[in-house]
Amino acid sequence: WTTEASYGRSAFGGRFTGAPYVGYTTSGTGSDMTLGWRLKPGGRDGLGGLDFSLDLKATRRRSEGSNESGLGLGATVRW
Repeated sequence: WTTEASYGRSAFGGRFTGAPYVGYTTSGTGSDMTLGWRLKPGGRDGLGGLDFSLDLKATRRRSEGSNESGLGLGATVRW
């Protein structure tokens, strides 16, 4: 199962929403803890109908016999 909590705030003069978030995922083989920040266009229509998000996150993965840490930068674009 996966759970995530975030809180969005206006950013860059209201044109975007910045949202810090924390997440937890678990399965039969291990678990992941995530801490990150997401940036999305504000308003109903985004930026001229373009929907995108940028994510910066740190992840800690625990599984049988190993622990891994990572940093990530991601982007999602929908049109």
